[in-house]
Amino acid sequence: MTSAIQVFLCCAVLGASSGDAEIKAEKSHFLISYRGKTIGKASRVLIAETVEGKPRLTLTVSEQFRFATGGRPAAESYLRRKVVMKADWTPISIEETLVAGGKTTRRSARFAAGKAVFRLEGGRTRTVPFKGSLVAEVNGFALRVRGLLKVGEGMTAAVPDLAQGGIALLRASVIGARTIEGRKGRALLVSVKAPGGNQEWDLLVDEEGRLVEQSMGDMTRRRVNAGAAVLPNRPASLRSGSVPLLSAPPRFFKLEEMTLVLEFPEISGGLIPELPGQKVTEAGRRITVQLSQRRPNGLLPRVKLGEAERRRWQSPAGGDWQDAGMRQLAAKITGGAKGDLKKGYLIARWVYRNLLKSLGGPPEASAKQALEARSGDCSEHAALFAALCRAAGLPARTAYGLSGSKQALYFHVWSEFYAGGRWVPLDAALGRFGLPASYITLGYDREEAGARLFRFYASARGRVTGYRERRRRRKR
Repeated sequence: MTSAIQVFLCCAVLGASSGDAEIKAEKSHFLISYRGKTIGKASRVLIAETVEGKPRLTLTVSEQFRFATGGRPAAESYLRRKVVMKADWTPISIEETLVAGGKTTRRSARFAAGKAVFRLEGGRTRTVPFKGSLVAEVNGFALRVRGLLKVGEGMTAAVPDLAQGGIALLRASVIGARTIEGRKGRALLVSVKAPGGNQEWDLLVDEEGRLVEQSMGDMTRRRVNAGAAVLPNRPASLRSGSVPLLSAPPRFFKLEEMTLVLEFPEISGGLIPELPGQKVTEAGRRITVQLSQRRPNGLLPRVKLGEAERRRWQSPAGGDWQDAGMRQLAAKITGGAKGDLKKGYLIARWVYRNLLKSLGGPPEASAKQALEARSGDCSEHAALFAALCRAAGLPARTAYGLSGSKQALYFHVWSEFYAGGRWVPLDAALGRFGLPASYITLGYDREEAGARLFRFYASARGRVTGYRERRRRRKR
């Protein structure tokens, strides 16, 4: 299913105006279905202009998927691609952003005579030489501008593949024509194949090259009016943005210990890492998590921080911690404090007291933006805390995961800083120095933790099998 969708994303087909190779601005809409069930929609905007005396085409593609098929977890994804081309569909540059499974992937490519330079995930680059001509996409318009949109004609073309960071060879053949009810003129059937037959799909285009319908196996892409390009309702598991818990304790913030069992429709190993205060047992589709409170009371485990880890969490390249204003503020907050534990506490207290608790503002705001706005949610609190700690010379990292509240587990972000040979956890948004046994850490890398979080939202069901609250101290 996933591979089929990815192939569809790589085979966008847009149209041309009547006339020779000249094309006008056009916006088109499509619905994408799998076995007759709508799972996605697409919009494409094609703009023709003249740059330095030469015709130039800019194509912007937006794709959105929302589906739950068979026993698979519900899923959502979003793709945006911008392609700059010459008038004959030869690519100049391609930029693409894909958001799927809680992870954002950015890829791009630039083209010159005889070579393509791909920028892959993680910033890596790859230069691929090629011979002959290159087309941005094999579609009806690419055939038309070459005079090949006729029954019995066809072409073999090299096409960039951003997902693989390479060049793919595709063969397009015009194999027939027919009339379509409600449309003028004939529709031409184009068969597209890759060497080896591992990919094959059909395009139905009009005589100007515009796509009418595209099919590959059980998937179909059909051109519709703008008002008909509507996605199905979001599945309940995605709407909730939480994992409901049966037998949940009434006061998560007082928990000293909690054991919960999470169940998935598929085997889901490796979703929850084993960490201090977080013991994990996996058994097929079931994950048992035993949580204990993590408090800076001398019982936190000692962890030796190597030089590479220290650089990663104390002085990462770039970042708002290097800002002169951030350094001055950190020095002011921690002035006179003795010991790293005290410094971290003072910074956390300042962030908690000086940031308004708000869900508004830009998502994932930076530390500087949070400081300027003096407001934010858990993400902004954690970002500002980490920047101030690093500016004060303390290693700090942001934890991404789930926190118990109101009979469910919700996405949450909190912090850890390194002091006295230990990672000290805290929640600057809630003013907690140390954490109760209701926090599940999924990771310290936002994209990796986000992918794991998506699996929880899409399919997890949980129940609490035991818990113990902190005992209240007796007044004397």
